[in-house]
Amino acid sequence: MKRLLLLFSILIGFGLSAQDTITTLPTFISNNGSSAISFEVVATSAIKITGFSNWWNTGTSSTDIWIKQGAINGSATLVVNTANGWSQHQTGVTVNGANTAGPPAWVSGMNPINVAAGDTIGIVLTGSMRYFTATGAPITTFPGAFAQINAGSLTNGFGGVVPNLTNDPRGFLGSVVVELDLLGSCAGIFSGVSTDSILSSSAQVNWTPGAGNSSFWLEYGLAGFTPGTGTKITGSYPGAQPPVNLTGLSVNTNYDYYIGEICNSGADSIYAVSPYQFKTTKLCAPATNLAVTNVVGTTANVSWSHAGGANNFTIYYGPGLSQSATSSPFTLTGLNANTTYDVYVVADCGTTNGL
Repeated sequence: MKRLLLLFSILIGFGLSAQDTITTLPTFISNNGSSAISFEVVATSAIKITGFSNWWNTGTSSTDIWIKQGAINGSATLVVNTANGWSQHQTGVTVNGANTAGPPAWVSGMNPINVAAGDTIGIVLTGSMRYFTATGAPITTFPGAFAQINAGSLTNGFGGVVPNLTNDPRGFLGSVVVELDLLGSCAGIFSGVSTDSILSSSAQVNWTPGAGNSSFWLEYGLAGFTPGTGTKITGSYPGAQPPVNLTGLSVNTNYDYYIGEICNSGADSIYAVSPYQFKTTKLCAPATNLAVTNVVGTTANVSWSHAGGANNFTIYYGPGLSQSATSSPFTLTGLNANTTYDVYVVADCGTTNGL
């Protein structure tokens, strides 16, 4: 059972403002506790996270908020540090009225967390708290109007003390407040924005157009550029549908881009307030066409393609195993029978052109 509280959804002139609160209670209950909890927020539209409640113990007056771009994908122990992609979004955020007996207490004075449509962000909240021992939990996904919470699973629900959250699975007891990070008066809202096929000088942007919208614009530039000063690409629906390919980019460089759509015969628009972001790679092309063949009891052949520039490759297969190779294919040996493995191949073009 999920509880979804829609706080408000209003149109004011040309500003679209919608807020939603997603909660894990009463599905998750208080039955354990420590000093930190992890969960994920998956955005289906461009959003900003503007508030949290959490079941903190009496006497807890502040919390630190850690974030990580992408899914948490933890295993056994979640290590929360910068080396693992985590950063401190904000420290010492005020917790109001924490009570061990509940209900969850809200924070105040937090800085919003922007999440692009289609993106996932991992979150860790700290402070003496309660959480749910989530083994056998009925569900671990809590959908909302613009985003969903993933909590309490073996890969995203960890409890413990930063930096090493060793209790798994644990379920976040609280709520997340999200707001649409869009402006405009079009009824159709574009969604599913993603940046794919990122190479050293190109990238591809894709999204799902808003129903009834007639055209789009995309403006991109170096990270931090002022809207109106970047490079703009336009197109009409139907016709020049996404995806849009960005070319001539600089190597190993951070970029921002904004997307907007036009509706009502050109009279109205809807657009993202905050930029979507990506970084081009170094000159080293990625390995592609990854395949695994000739799988038998303890061996498997891994093959891939590469555009050139790399003489060394690292094959990661898990958990925690790797092999070095100079060419494709490569035979992995010593595998455990009847066991599932994930395989990744990284091309190494040296210190100048990178991985």
